[in-house]
Amino acid sequence: MIFDTHEDSQGFSHRLRAAMQGRSIREFASSASMSAGTLHNYLNDESLPTLDKLIALANTGNVSINWLATGRGPMHKSHFDAAVSGGAVPSAQTGNGGNLNPTLLVAVLECLDLTIDRLKIPMSAVKKAGVAVSIYDLYSELGEQAINKEKVVRLIEATIA
Repeated sequence: MIFDTHEDSQGFSHRLRAAMQGRSIREFASSASMSAGTLHNYLNDESLPTLDKLIALANTGNVSINWLATGRGPMHKSHFDAAVSGGAVPSAQTGNGGNLNPTLLVAVLECLDLTIDRLKIPMSAVKKAGVAVSIYDLYSELGEQAINKEKVVRLIEATIA
């Protein structure tokens, strides 16, 4: 995991605790599909998560990937994320006020479909939407206008395999 400053990496464990919202290490780790030992290492600043683990932690804690990794931006997920969980989207904008980028969204969905087809893994629409939203948000928060499809496919494989 790459952090901009030493302060970002030091604050990560505090943000992760906040994202856990009082849940036990064992419960949160299980929900994030990782071992309690791995989560313990993150909480004690012994290691930092890889991108796929960061996405799983953010999804489990229902927090923004950007906030969890850097402390920047809103803590909670965008309206777009809420829609995936059954909420309503008030407008065609993300929680950070930017317009949805249809080209980026299509590219993410194409990568996701390609990966699911290649791995032959059944995935519910909710899980598929959650993975797509996480990757879309990651690229949006980084200000990326285009994605490297090969890297996204590898990220998806690591996340869902």
